[in-house]
Amino acid sequence: MAVDANILINERIREEVRNGRTPLNAMETGFRRAYSTIIDSNATAFLAHVMLFIFGSGPVRGFAVTITVGIVTTLFTATMLARLLMVRWYAATRPPRCRFEERHDVDASAVPLRARRTRINSCAAASPG
Repeated sequence: MAVDANILINERIREEVRNGRTPLNAMETGFRRAYSTIIDSNATAFLAHVMLFIFGSGPVRGFAVTITVGIVTTLFTATMLARLLMVRWYAATRPPRCRFEERHDVDASAVPLRARRTRINSCAAASPG
């Protein structure tokens, strides 16, 4: 969920930059527009895990508590810490504009099939159960 929140924020900021906003205004608007989606997804997950805690027993309750703590931590880091770091970066560099370059250099087909199978099999072997 933390990665999702940061991706949402960065994509919103990119949209605002493409719309011609200044870097500071783009960051402010991007964070503001991403908050509702982030809160919605985390609130939904939080409620699901509360239900797991209420209706589960033993290890299921422990899992629910662990995931709930993770959700609260994610909300804090995505909303407070990420914003703080971006504001500090902006204050230190004062860029006249933000450049976001589109990257299309990642190609999954470039990884040989044998290497992919080896990685998948090693992950499956390391998985408990």
